[in-house]
Amino acid sequence: MKPAEIYRQLRDVYGEDVMSEGMVRKWVRMFSGSQTNVHDENQSGGPSLVTDDLVRAVDKKIQENRRFTMTTLSDDFQQISHSLLYKIVTDRLGYCKLCSRWVPK
Repeated sequence: MKPAEIYRQLRDVYGEDVMSEGMVRKWVRMFSGSQTNVHDENQSGGPSLVTDDLVRAVDKKIQENRRFTMTTLSDDFQQISHSLLYKIVTDRLGYCKLCSRWVPK
């Protein structure tokens, strides 16, 4: 069965609230090959460097001295990059800089 016909049948059954014809083509292409699994595959890449223990350690260090700079904090956590440390402080822990102090948002 052609993708256009599958799309028409889906649209007839479910109305206009169906996936696009391009997406139907993509699925037909996937399943006409060797793909049979509808679940997401494991993603490539290495393990995450940011663990809950690391986030807690960074938070503890911040609690000890709120007048830190990212450079001095980076000296204590040399296993991760400066930019990743900044993301932990701002995104994961929710701190922002206010009058030379890091405070919770």
